[in-house]
Amino acid sequence: MRALTLALALLTAAAAVASPPVVKVRGRARVHLEPVTPRPEGVLVAGQVIDARLRSGIPHRAVTVAVSRRGRTERHVLHADAHGRFRTYLQLPQGRFTIRVLADEDDRYGAAQPAEARLDLTAPIPRRWLLLPFAVTAVLLLGAAATRLRPWRRRARPAAAPPPDRRLTTGLRAPRQGPFGALRARDDVSFGGRVFDVYAEEPVAGATVEVIVRDRPIETPLYATTDAAGRFAVPALMVGHHEVLVRAPGFVTERFLIAVPHRGELRGVRIDVVPVRVRVIEIYRDAVLGLLPDADRLWVWTPREVLVHAPGARSDEAAPLPSLTRLVEETYYSGRPRDEAVIDEARRLAIDVAPVARV
Repeated sequence: MRALTLALALLTAAAAVASPPVVKVRGRARVHLEPVTPRPEGVLVAGQVIDARLRSGIPHRAVTVAVSRRGRTERHVLHADAHGRFRTYLQLPQGRFTIRVLADEDDRYGAAQPAEARLDLTAPIPRRWLLLPFAVTAVLLLGAAATRLRPWRRRARPAAAPPPDRRLTTGLRAPRQGPFGALRARDDVSFGGRVFDVYAEEPVAGATVEVIVRDRPIETPLYATTDAAGRFAVPALMVGHHEVLVRAPGFVTERFLIAVPHRGELRGVRIDVVPVRVRVIEIYRDAVLGLLPDADRLWVWTPREVLVHAPGARSDEAAPLPSLTRLVEETYYSGRPRDEAVIDEARRLAIDVAPVARV
């Protein structure tokens, strides 16, 4: 019996020496995945199956690349080379994908730890579409500003206008109320703005703005003088009704009433004044218009030509029409500033020019 047992032990030892047993080392294999990169030829998926402990590749392993999108999965089977490396190109449409790479299990290393990557192939929004909302907003703002300011009207006005063909409107012009005009304070007591030459459309420098308390005549008037841009400001006025007189050398005095307090409509006003020479030629125009056979000749002929061609014109220099013509030439064409008294003289002569004078 002992001999039989010894013989079996010797046979077992000899078999062990002839073929050593296979020892499985679990948990050492893993898949190393390089960054997934879109290229012209396709999406590159590359990596290596390695032994995590020895830092070396595991050769000839079967590798499965699983591409998932919206719950659907496509599998691609690859084979690693002698160094455990694998490489392939995938043709994928636009979208978001999950790429999972698994190595098949073998007897020595068992199942390898997989690798996973996410890929976004969604086309980016073009830069011009990102700038479109800002461009539309800028166009709307410019359109609103142009509608309010109307710069084309200013460009259309000539620098030196001819004599006016209609009587110019002067006086106080309140600023245009904006969308928040109703939110202004009701107890505003300031008064300010700009003084403009209504004929030349230019600011008047050196004009005097006098404010008189009409309800209390004994109060001392307030004065303000316009600067080079025609601006003036009276910061604080008494409550009540005020009379405003605007004077400037060579211009007709403007007179109007204002009420204080107000809701901001007297802040940023425009006061239009007309030159004395323009008012004189308006009086002359109304006086001689009925004397001409054709009204259009008034805008072509000079006052001297009107005097020659006017029917019934006398050669006496003291007659009303020659005197008025001489006054217009001295006032309008000389360029020297004249006092307002010349307006009354022009009116007196115009009354005698025609039986019915439109002054």
